[in-house]
Amino acid sequence: SDTNGEIQIWDAVNGQQLFICQGHNSWVWNVAFAPNAPVLASCGQDHTIKLWNTNNGECFKTLHGHSNIVTAIAFSPDGQLIASSSTDRTVKIWNLVTSESIQTLEGHNACVWSVDFHPQGRLLASAAEDSTIKLWNLETGSCVQTLKGHQYWVKAIAFSPDGKTLASGSFDSTVKIWDWQTGECLKTLLGHNSVVTSLAFSPQGDRLVTGSYDQSVKIWDVATGKCLDTLHKHTNRVWSVAFHPQQNLVVSGGDDHGIKIWELQRGKCIKTLQGNSNAIYAIVYSNQQNLLASGHEDQTIKLWNVDDINTPQTLEPDLQPFQILRGHSD
Repeated sequence: SDTNGEIQIWDAVNGQQLFICQGHNSWVWNVAFAPNAPVLASCGQDHTIKLWNTNNGECFKTLHGHSNIVTAIAFSPDGQLIASSSTDRTVKIWNLVTSESIQTLEGHNACVWSVDFHPQGRLLASAAEDSTIKLWNLETGSCVQTLKGHQYWVKAIAFSPDGKTLASGSFDSTVKIWDWQTGECLKTLLGHNSVVTSLAFSPQGDRLVTGSYDQSVKIWDVATGKCLDTLHKHTNRVWSVAFHPQQNLVVSGGDDHGIKIWELQRGKCIKTLQGNSNAIYAIVYSNQQNLLASGHEDQTIKLWNVDDINTPQTLEPDLQPFQILRGHSD
C-alpha cells in the first residue's frame, strides 16, 4: 500500500497504464477486491476507506468513522459488508449499501493489524499488537474466542478455505495454525528468521504461502507443517504474498520494488512486473476479474491484467496515464 494517494490501473499484458486513481494523501495500507462486483477497496493513513470502480477508476464511496490509521480491510463472502481494522484499536463493520458503520468491535488493547471473514460470513477474525487473535460473532458483536500463543505482535491472519482452521503470522517469526473453535494451536511452523508479514492459503487449502522480513517466500504443507520450498529472489523484505485463484502460482512483493510471479511446481520465478519505484506493501488477486492489485510506498495502487501471466517476461509499463482521479483529502 502507499503514501501519495494514487491508484494506477495497468494492463500487464501490453504494459500500458490505463489510468491513475489519485486519492490517498498519505500511506495506503491495504487493498481488497469485492468477491462479486468490479470494486476495489483501499484504506489508509487518512482514516478513510475508499471504494473504486475497477472498470473506470472512479471513486464512488468514501467511508468515514475510524479515528486513526485504517490498517486492513476485508470483504464479506457475499460482498455486502466490509470489515476494517485500525490503530485506534477497533474493528468496524460497514454496510456497503448504506455506507454506514453498523458495528464497532472493541476488545483489543493495542493497534489492530489484520482482519479476515470466515468463509460462511458470520464470523470475523482480527489480529493485533497485543499478541492475540480475536474471533467475533457478527450477529451479536461479541468476542467468542481469543487465541493466545504468539510472543509478539500478530501481523497477518487468514481462514482456511473450508473455514476449519486459521493461520497467523507474527513478529515473533513464527506461523501458527489454529483450531479457532477450541482455541488450540495445532501447529507452529518454524523456518523464517524474522517478522512474518503476510500469508495466504491455496484455493484448495492444502498449502500456505508466507512472506517475511528475511527476504524469503515459503510454501508449507498445511497437513504436516513441513516447509516444501523456500523461494529466494527478493533482495529485501517481503511485505505481501498471494495465491492465484485458479493457477498453481504465487505472487509476492516487497521492499525491492519488484512483483514476482512464482510457478510452484518448479519453484521458479517466471515473471517480474516492473515499473515500480518504491516498496510494494499489499498484493491481492481478484477471483472474478483476472486482475492483480498492488499497493505501493509511493501512495499508488496498481491494477495488473494477469491474462497471460504464465508467459515468462519482464514488463516495463508506460508511465503515462490516461486519466487521473482524485479522492482522498486531508
